Amino acid sequence: MRQISERLIELAPGLAQRIFDNQAFDPASQRSLADVFSIEVRKRSIAASLDAIFTGLGTGRSTPDEPPAVSIEWARVAARSGIELQDLVGAYRVGHGLTWDLILEEVHELIEDPAERLAVLRIASRFLFDWNDQVTMQMSVAYQRERERMYRDRERRKRELIRDVLEGLPVDATTLGYNLRGPHVGFAAWGAAPEDLARRIATDLGASLLTVAGATDSVLGWFGGRAIDDLAFPDRELPNPLPGTQLALGRRCENIEGFRLTHRQATQAWRVGQLAGDDVTRYQDVTIEALVSDDPGRAREFIDNEIGALLTGDARDSVLRDTLRAYFRTGQNAASAAPLLGVHERTVAYRLRTMEERLGCSVGERRDELAVALRLLDLVGDEGDFGSATPIDRSA
Repeated sequence: MRQISERLIELAPGLAQRIFDNQAFDPASQRSLADVFSIEVRKRSIAASLDAIFTGLGTGRSTPDEPPAVSIEWARVAARSGIELQDLVGAYRVGHGLTWDLILEEVHELIEDPAERLAVLRIASRFLFDWNDQVTMQMSVAYQRERERMYRDRERRKRELIRDVLEGLPVDATTLGYNLRGPHVGFAAWGAAPEDLARRIATDLGASLLTVAGATDSVLGWFGGRAIDDLAFPDRELPNPLPGTQLALGRRCENIEGFRLTHRQATQAWRVGQLAGDDVTRYQDVTIEALVSDDPGRAREFIDNEIGALLTGDARDSVLRDTLRAYFRTGQNAASAAPLLGVHERTVAYRLRTMEERLGCSVGERRDELAVALRLLDLVGDEGDFGSATPIDRSA
């Protein structure tokens, strides 16, 4: 094994050049090596790997705790260049194949005894495969860490830039890859697959997309571009929601000021959507609920002040509230409300008198206040609490 090791070390420079040349033409690795890799780094990585393999064959054949430092550097260069990991591994596999070919040739030339030759080839094969498995695994880890670091850095820079835009600071937004001077619809998505849902909608609309991570399992973002106007978004029907994923939408707004406004609307609609549990919550449908949902204490006080007399726990409370909803829905017409409730008109009139006695005022006089209180109650429930949900991170 020492003799073979010494012979292979002598031949390593020529093999390194063959590996370098073949990597550039092999279909599995071709994409990863076209102009984006540092040629010098790749050459040094090949040479260092061959030296480690061939030296290891003659000195105990233990797999390395760490691969050559330049191989880790090569993996990081690949990650920074946007090369897929499978292409990096493919390029490495080319070197593995050519290295094994050379080992086969030299073993057959140096060892005449078939039994001894077979034993040596088994030892060399096991070592070479173990070495490559270990090194490619460690290179993959280095690659993934570099990609994650780059992603965190990009996300951090993007988050800081978006935050500055939202705060009204002058910024160079060209690095966002999103036109701030066009139409926008802000959104918040949360649940099982918020990013997937955002991409799906943007693709369906043909809209541009800008996103930033929110709190756990949530994404904040904007749909933009001419498609937003052409399709009258966000009023149009959306693609079927993804299971376990919800969406809140602001209104369509223009330019940088609109970028900020629709974002505020989307986050307000999100708070309502969290409580209501709907798949899609549009700001224009919940403006009243959104107006008070940021102050849970005052919202609860308002409900109790307006319809607290219909929240006593009495079995008839819900019947009276349903009657009041139907009465308002039909333009305060008892005759029209009765069919909705499945009762006689006189029953509706009786219930209205009962409610007025409890409330201490005329239903007509407090029509607006009572209607808003009922809408808020529908959102939070009899014992609901606006503060029960955890808000999306607004630091973006």
